[in-house]
Amino acid sequence: MSALDRALAAQRLGWHVMVCGADKRPLTAHGLKDASTSKKTIRAWFEKYPDALPAVVAGPSGLAIGDFDVKGGKDGLATLTRLGHELPATWTQRTPSGGAHSFYAAPEGVELPNGSADLFERGSGIDRRTGESYAVLYEMPPASLAELSAAPDWLVTVGERTRTADSAPDASVERFRA
Repeated sequence: MSALDRALAAQRLGWHVMVCGADKRPLTAHGLKDASTSKKTIRAWFEKYPDALPAVVAGPSGLAIGDFDVKGGKDGLATLTRLGHELPATWTQRTPSGGAHSFYAAPEGVELPNGSADLFERGSGIDRRTGESYAVLYEMPPASLAELSAAPDWLVTVGERTRTADSAPDASVERFRA
């Protein structure tokens, strides 16, 4: 599937799509503020920037995205396990560097802050993509929003982080390493 196919699949989910260069920086004049759900706009961007990477802006798309790095001595999935947090099963994509982006449904009626790097501790390898932050789509997004689980508390709670009793956690993160 092409980058345009991935972008249009995200648009069909109601996700706010933007275009980035190979360096993951926005290609449009106003960056993530230009993100769109318009098929016409998205197609025009890919005509203008045929090598663009599609990305989705978390907040307006109703997403909370866990970004797990495995580079530069960081292993976000190992950190999550070490800290005793569970990773609810949800739609997840691999990144070119071997990491993963886990996409969750953000809590309704809650305005989440912009994303942050190194959640929990410096060098954790766990970044949060919420609010006005974005993630590049390297794979075809899910066919349905039903494939997204509710975001775990540790991903969306600012300050003290606790596990939720109502999430459907799966303690095994090994399935994302395959």
